[in-house]
This record gives sequence, structure tokens and C-alpha cells, in this order.
Amino acid sequence: MKRAMQRRINGSSSMFLALLACVGVGAGAPQSSEKPSGPSFEVASVRVRPPSPPTGATPYGITISGTHVTISGPLIRLFIEAYGVLAYQIEGMPKWAESADPHFNIEAKVEGDATPSRAHVKEMLQTLLADRFQVRLHRETRQRQILALVVGKDGVKMKESQPEGQSGLTFRGGEVTGSKLPMTYLANFLSNQMKQPVLDKTELKSLYDFYLHWTPDEASPSEQGGPSIYTAVQEQLGLKLVSERGDMEVLVIDHVEKPTEN
Repeated sequence: MKRAMQRRINGSSSMFLALLACVGVGAGAPQSSEKPSGPSFEVASVRVRPPSPPTGATPYGITISGTHVTISGPLIRLFIEAYGVLAYQIEGMPKWAESADPHFNIEAKVEGDATPSRAHVKEMLQTLLADRFQVRLHRETRQRQILALVVGKDGVKMKESQPEGQSGLTFRGGEVTGSKLPMTYLANFLSNQMKQPVLDKTELKSLYDFYLHWTPDEASPSEQGGPSIYTAVQEQLGLKLVSERGDMEVLVIDHVEKPTEN
């Protein structure tokens, strides 16, 4: 009888622990790591190359040519491309993965004869990161100090784009020209420049053309004298950057390894 009772107690404890594992204990329980199991490339090779490629080499990011795909950059850049996040939304990366060296070059081919969409390539890149880099991650929503991009008191100073205009952005030093772009794109650009989350809270739904120039923090003494990026955004675009607290989704890297070249 004692043995039977002990088995019942052990069984109840096991069921209780299993229930806790399913629902989590308390608020804020960490989410389990995920391994993408979506679409994958038909074939793919991963190579390491110098961090400063010669002129004419494939630039950072994703290049699609028919069924052939080239993806290039340090590992943190590959995460940015795969998951559509910015660098400050990625946590738990080892030091080697945050630096420009090693720089990875991925040559891949998709199944079939059709040119894949960029969204489809991003899904396949997630699978490749899981298979070749042994990536495991989970998502969390965390409170962060952010900058909200809002309309200034004097109103917008940008021009709404014409329907026939071309979409694009050119950037050099402390100058950027945007054509036919949404405010979410501008907010992401400012995030990269300021290395801080910038969220679009302008409620502007149109596409805009804009030109912005400012003095970067790393500018030499001879290049100083221009406005800060905060001032430039307000005076030249009619927008404003306001500091506040807000929720932000982050990718937490639980595990990642350097891949073997193949």
C-alpha cells in the first residue's frame, strides 16, 4: 500500500510540474527558445571573408538575382535581415557575433524557376541560421527608453510625394535624401543613426520626400558647426523627437555557434 501511495504522490507531482512548465510561473515567465522550421534554400554555402571587401564586392544585405540569392554581412546583420529588426532589438549576442569580423558570405539557390520574394528569402534565412549557426532564440516585450517621432508644433515641412515618383534613400555622412517614403522608414533610419529606438508616432499616412542634414557626433572639428540631428529634424522636417518609455519587442539569443564553412 505504501508503494502504491508513493506512486500516486510521485505521479501527482509529475503532473503538477508538467502543468507549471506549460503555463509558466508568475508574470514575465521567459518564453521557450524557438527553432524556425519554415522554408529552406535548395542549396546554400557559407563562407567567411575579410570584413572590408574590395570595391565591387557584394554589399551588406540580401541580393536576389533570379533563383540565386547572395546574403552578406556580419552575423548581427544577418539577424537584422532575417527578422526585420534593428540592432538594438537583439540581445544576448556574443561579442564575436556583434563585430564586423567575421563577415559571412552566403550563396544560395531556391527551388524551382521563379524568383523568390524578399519576404520568402527572409524566412529561408531564418531556417539557415538555425541549421548552420545552431541559433535558438525567443521573443520578449520589454520596457525601453525610446524616442517618439511626432509632428512639431508648427506642422510638417516635408513635401508629399507625387504618385509617379520613385522610392529610395541616399545617405552620406550627415546628409540624407528620401523620396516617396513612409514615416516608419524615416524612424528606422533615425534609429540606426542615433543607436536608440525611434518609433513613428506622427500618425502621418502619406509618403514624403525629404532632405535632412546635420553634424554627426563623430564629425571632425573642421566639420562641426551644423545643427544636431535633434535640431535638424525639428527645423528642416517639422517633426520632433520626444524621449519616453515604451514597450518594444526584442529577440533574445539563447544559443549561437560559429558555423563550419561549406
